[in-house]
Amino acid sequence: MKKFIILLIVSLFFARPLFSEEPKTPEERINYLITIIDESDKRLEENKKDVRAYYDRGNAHYYLGIIYKELFRDTMVATHLESAKNNFELAIEDFTKAEKYDPTFMPARIVRGMSYGQLGLSASAIADFSSVIAEDPGNAQAYYARGREYWEVGEYEKAKLDYDKACELDPQWKDFFYSQ
Repeated sequence: MKKFIILLIVSLFFARPLFSEEPKTPEERINYLITIIDESDKRLEENKKDVRAYYDRGNAHYYLGIIYKELFRDTMVATHLESAKNNFELAIEDFTKAEKYDPTFMPARIVRGMSYGQLGLSASAIADFSSVIAEDPGNAQAYYARGREYWEVGEYEKAKLDYDKACELDPQWKDFFYSQ
């Protein structure tokens, strides 16, 4: 549970906030995210190159995946796992489209990397975070996220280097690093 809470906090930090007023129940959160998906769909009907609409819809799918994983973590059956997986895959598609129309829009690459991480595709996640770092060496979020993926695959020295760099660039990452 602690790992999920940390992941959710970090996820909320990375992604542009979707909740102007925090929904109280999981059902309210799910309904709110579905509303964002519907609104993004309408925006994309008007403009197929709307980077922000792809990003918003991708974030909504990412958060749905996180919520489904948490809601059903004790009773994860195939259908629940598939729902979470499908949402992460849809998020990746949307973030990839956002990047296609604006290759400089790094928030999409960061959350896409987090989505890859949720699917256990650490190499793809690390590649996304590394590409952000190559373009923006001062991006503490990308260092932290890449460190997290290195940690997941057992590359602890690389993880430590990235965590240290994230903390050097932005001291608030110390709270996330030391809470793991």
